[in-house]
Amino acid sequence: MSADLAGHLFVHPGAAAGATLRSTRPLLAQRLLEGRPVRQVPALVAAVYSLCAHAQRWTAERAVQAALGKPAVITEAEQQAHQAATAREHLLRIAHDWPRLWPGVAAAPPLRGCPLWPAPSDAALGLSRLADWLARHWLGEPAAAWWARCANDAEAGRQWAAEAPGALAAMLHSQAGAAMALATPGASLVMGPAAQAQLATLAQGMLDEPGFCAQPDWAGQTADTGPWSRAHAHPGEQALQPQCLTVWDRWWARLRELVQLALPQGHQVLAHGALSLGSSTGLAWTETARGLLVHVAQLSDDSSGARVQRYRVLAPTEWNFHPQGALGQALSALPVQGSEDEAHRLITAFDPCIGIELVGAPTARPPVETLTYA
Repeated sequence: MSADLAGHLFVHPGAAAGATLRSTRPLLAQRLLEGRPVRQVPALVAAVYSLCAHAQRWTAERAVQAALGKPAVITEAEQQAHQAATAREHLLRIAHDWPRLWPGVAAAPPLRGCPLWPAPSDAALGLSRLADWLARHWLGEPAAAWWARCANDAEAGRQWAAEAPGALAAMLHSQAGAAMALATPGASLVMGPAAQAQLATLAQGMLDEPGFCAQPDWAGQTADTGPWSRAHAHPGEQALQPQCLTVWDRWWARLRELVQLALPQGHQVLAHGALSLGSSTGLAWTETARGLLVHVAQLSDDSSGARVQRYRVLAPTEWNFHPQGALGQALSALPVQGSEDEAHRLITAFDPCIGIELVGAPTARPPVETLTYA
């Protein structure tokens, strides 16, 4: 999809709260899918949201099945494909976006020889080789040993970045001090039982409230979602969990999850679900590399079979780049001038899927068109 069709995100560091982020991303799904035969939905959704095509297609398939009143049957191969696609997204963000947007990075972590790059035809085989590749090229030690020592110990993680060989550790070490000084207050959306019990209410807002999918809320509150939500969650407690995280915490959560996806317990990381809401309406949700993805499908019948009456997509970018959300608040705390580096660090912590432009940035530094993904 072209950058114009995908939309753009304009970032105003230092602006008043609520005015730091302005998105022109159109709500394409509801325009393109309504009236279509249901059999066309998964492929069209994957084409529209090409960056996360696998997650979008898989979520659409389950939303349509739920709307048809059919139970979702999830195969091991489908779960492995999603696991591999998510790990691949993490690899690309870390190796591609971080070194280009952070100041003073000497070298990017390598992707050569990565078993998930390009996308493998056999996801299970690629995943089985990922831990060894990470150990040799990124971590400097066996992935299981790194996980045991660093995954749940922030200080051990910082020590690893300071001492380990390789471009990844050097890149993170060069940014650690600045990242730890950037606070991102927010409330993370955790898809445990408390949240799942309220999904029908969320679906109603998506279907009936104009603009809801562009600026969503959870029971009237803004929410953020991503690897940090999964890393620090207490699923049985409440849907929204306040987390005073730094940019470093959010970066580290992405690397932590990448390693976890490469380990034997990786299949447990990414939750997903679907439910029928009656009246030929179904909802499906998937935890993706960027956070929570939700689809709602409402169908109607005609002489040729089921067609889409209404369709809504709520993507992680709309949660995380809400003008009143955690990123918006953090950007508001920056100086109006001279904060381009801090703004880029914040932006990569939340990982958008559309083009970014810093408003008021010096002309010597071009707009971040490199982040135009979907």
